[in-house]
Amino acid sequence: MIAKMLTLTEKIKAIDMGGVIEGAGVELRTSGTRRVGKCPFHDETQGSFFVFPDNKFHCFSCRAHGDPVDFIQQLKGYDFKQALAHLGIRDSQSRTEIRRAVAESRRRIREKKIRVQRERDLLHTLAILIRSTHKVMASWKSIDDLERSGDILQPLSWWEHCHDILSRGDQDQKNMVVDALKDMITISRAYLWTGKFNYREWLRKFLNGENHGTKQDPKRNSKAEQRMGGC
Repeated sequence: MIAKMLTLTEKIKAIDMGGVIEGAGVELRTSGTRRVGKCPFHDETQGSFFVFPDNKFHCFSCRAHGDPVDFIQQLKGYDFKQALAHLGIRDSQSRTEIRRAVAESRRRIREKKIRVQRERDLLHTLAILIRSTHKVMASWKSIDDLERSGDILQPLSWWEHCHDILSRGDQDQKNMVVDALKDMITISRAYLWTGKFNYREWLRKFLNGENHGTKQDPKRNSKAEQRMGGC
């Protein structure tokens, strides 16, 4: 992505700065890693005009400086587009590439924000489901309670597994969880319970797709677990 956005810059850097300057009639001599000559932008007897290895020029007398495009603009009085044309760079193609790269970058940023928010919402929802299930389990006093409400335990290990990955997994693992739970409707952060809240009935409704979620398919969860077995 960055490479595409810097296409125009890379083309400018690829130009032989020394060749452009010498082509304008400036004689340059080598001094270490730099090339030195008389500045074409003002009269001088000693060379204060330097060309550096990074393809930039600088005059220590008149302070003129820049890259090959800046040099042509200052020397010829051209605007940016005219200077590019003088140097043989097709600006239209480069601008198109940059626009596409910027649009793609913005799209990826938007998608990342949406995905991060989805991760947070799922983490919050799974925490509520896990906590609610444990509250129901804590209320059991007999085997009859287990038989009557045992169905809500079925997805518990799956929820805990997904919660652990969203909390501590790497990004690839988190992406797998988000994809596996793409049909789960998240629970509002403003959702509160009263002291008489019936966790058992609420969980049953959630699993049946009522009020706060689409129906959770145990077979679908099982398949998702198999896909994520390496997480």
